[in-house]
Amino acid sequence: MNDVHRTKLKRNVPLLYISDFFRSLIFIIPVWVAFELQYISLSQMMTVEAVIMITQLVLELPTGAIADIFGRRFSTTMGLLFSAVGMVVYYYSRSFEMFLGMAILVGIGEALVSGSREALTFDSLKELGKSDDFSKVASKGSMIFQYGLAIGTFIGGAVSKFGLQIPLLMYAIALVCSAITSMFFEEPLIDSEKFTVKSYLSQIRNGIKELGKNEHIRLISLFYILVGSVTWSTQLVFGTMYLATRGYSPELLGILFPIMRIVNGVVLFQSIKRGWLSRKRVYVLFPLLLVVALLPAIWFSMQIAFISIAIMSILSTARWVLLGKYTNEEFSSKNRATAISTLSMGIGLLYVAYVLVAGQISDRFGVGAVMSLMGIFTVIVILPVGLRLRNNTGNK
Repeated sequence: MNDVHRTKLKRNVPLLYISDFFRSLIFIIPVWVAFELQYISLSQMMTVEAVIMITQLVLELPTGAIADIFGRRFSTTMGLLFSAVGMVVYYYSRSFEMFLGMAILVGIGEALVSGSREALTFDSLKELGKSDDFSKVASKGSMIFQYGLAIGTFIGGAVSKFGLQIPLLMYAIALVCSAITSMFFEEPLIDSEKFTVKSYLSQIRNGIKELGKNEHIRLISLFYILVGSVTWSTQLVFGTMYLATRGYSPELLGILFPIMRIVNGVVLFQSIKRGWLSRKRVYVLFPLLLVVALLPAIWFSMQIAFISIAIMSILSTARWVLLGKYTNEEFSSKNRATAISTLSMGIGLLYVAYVLVAGQISDRFGVGAVMSLMGIFTVIVILPVGLRLRNNTGNK
């Protein structure tokens, strides 16, 4: 590795922070429901959300292979641009068909970014001999992302009084800024190869094999998928719905969500910085906190309900920062993006299943019942996997 390449490689982390900050300015958070309800029904809204995830699922492995073959920088930049175009379509959407078009574009963008961005970060640090810093870098990036979300949520809510569609265009501009920043990433030196159909299919096959190389990798991959599916579905869908049914108005959530995200980042960052989160603790803490936050949710009061969602928010971020590091350490550089995309696909499959089942349950018993059922699922499935991982882990 020559000095010029090494110098440029060192810039990847600060560039990642800048790009992530732009990407975190999701101005649409406080307005997207109100905007879509002007033109489509609630059931159509759920369909749009499902199409985003299904599109991402279908393309997770192909886009992961593209990132491994053509480069993480290319995949990340193109993904952000696809999402930006999706937001422009969103801005002009006035029919169910246009919202579906937006969903497909955003799904493509998410698939292109999902594995490549994390792989680029880990491979950059690994090439610099600093792979142990991944958790610290990821936690700082997550904290920056949380601050960006808080700023974006607050500004989006303030600007929405001039028009619900204005935050949509603002988010499109933020994504373009993130894409421009990503163009300056230095590509880590991985074992790339010229694209052919044979190499493409082989890359997908090798990426899947990464998850099953031995019992430990199979367990940690399963744990990552299970925890990710529960925390992610709560973050994207169930959390806001749950709080709304507990009496929280959109205006109040617009104030509380930014505060929650800032506290989220600080708590996680300080916990990692002070060394409180060893692997053995993490494997048990995740399922135990999930049980505390979810199992009694059907009985929670208005105040306790918010604490429950705050815990889920911290766990969702910690899944990226902590479990992401553990899984990355097990994958080879050449197949890392494809393997990460495979994990994302597993999370997405369970996410779609949760949303489809929850639609039937929440109509009859409420969103709290859905949350409690996920708590039962955690006790029966996730906790045993975490305990087994803990028993199989040395003093790390």
